[in-house]
Amino acid sequence: MNTHEFLEEVFGGADGSLFAHLWTLPDKKTYSFRVTDLESMSDKALHLSEDGKEVYVCVGLTNSALPANARTSTKNVVALPGLWADIDILHEAHKSRTLPGTIGEAKAILPPQFPPSILVHSGHGLQGWWLYREPEASDGLCERLQAVMRGSAALHGWSLDATHDMARVLRVPGTTNHKSKPVPVQVVEESDIRYNPEDFDDALPEVRRAAIPEESHDFERLPTDGVAADIIANCEFIRQFVKNVREQDEPHCMAAYSNLMRSSDGEAFCWGLCQEGFGEKFDEKKTGERLNHYMECAPVGCDYIKEKLGGPCEGCRHYEMRNPASWALSTFGQSLAWCREITEVTDEMIEDSICRARLSYVMRKNIAEWDNEIKKKFHGNLRRFQTSASQTGQRKRSAGLTCTTGAATRPPQSWN
Repeated sequence: MNTHEFLEEVFGGADGSLFAHLWTLPDKKTYSFRVTDLESMSDKALHLSEDGKEVYVCVGLTNSALPANARTSTKNVVALPGLWADIDILHEAHKSRTLPGTIGEAKAILPPQFPPSILVHSGHGLQGWWLYREPEASDGLCERLQAVMRGSAALHGWSLDATHDMARVLRVPGTTNHKSKPVPVQVVEESDIRYNPEDFDDALPEVRRAAIPEESHDFERLPTDGVAADIIANCEFIRQFVKNVREQDEPHCMAAYSNLMRSSDGEAFCWGLCQEGFGEKFDEKKTGERLNHYMECAPVGCDYIKEKLGGPCEGCRHYEMRNPASWALSTFGQSLAWCREITEVTDEMIEDSICRARLSYVMRKNIAEWDNEIKKKFHGNLRRFQTSASQTGQRKRSAGLTCTTGAATRPPQSWN
């Protein structure tokens, strides 16, 4: 299936007055086309890719063309061609380490009762399209489909990003993914299967989120909090719990959920995990009550997990962190998790103040892991980090700004 054929399959049945859109990186430009002119859309996608651009298609259709400097939003999308999902596969291009390792493993997340109409290998991931017989207005079904898939991923110890927003963009088959080593984006499976929205509505469970009363606990979420995948990647106890969720008893549930719930996406993640864990016995009301209870309790600590639950904690290098939630919440936990995941130092990292702060913080903790493992990853780049940080400080001082002397803004005296 070539680019034009793909676009015809996805958008060809839409009302001729609607517009489909391409979007590109790194220039962040939008290109709009009437769905009656998908051949021009295809030609433009291929031309942009040949110019080295990352080319995406917006899943949502709009009533009018968009300015080049604007993107589709949930407010202006009027129709969707179907449902979709984007499954990342383990690769240096992705930050998370809790991902399926192969296309075959990624396909294990797909719901067997709903074979996708089209599967696209995006270069470093798998994109599924469940096409409608004709585009329909938004109905929230994509979120429900992905919630089921997220639960399936959790059973394998994998994470799945939420990509159900109507403004989502996905890579275009026939173009090139230039992230890391250039690889083609191509359709790997296609079928004549098409759906009506009611096919999903009748079978997919409603997405219910645990209603956490603000007055029931003193925990406050912050914009800088990490995600559940950060905890899973660095805690063997949590990783084994997620992988074997259907076999867990209450003490282990308390230990895992009281930590996972505190990550930035913890409520949605734990809700999907409970759906998979309980299967046919899943009860929305009781699940909400349980998750509320876990949130009200303090996160179960590493000492208790090791000594009372017999957790697989031998050899765990958690340093001063007292509980698994620290991998997503503490400055040191997030910084160390980031350093462990680094496979390649890029110019973007060196220019990013948050990356510099994380590297500085881990280095100053004087842990053996820095000298024995992490430092080697940054060989030849440590002085570049230091120079960039110094230049940032000089610019702030010359502008009359005060530079905080904490770990987040001041590099150490020596990075070597």
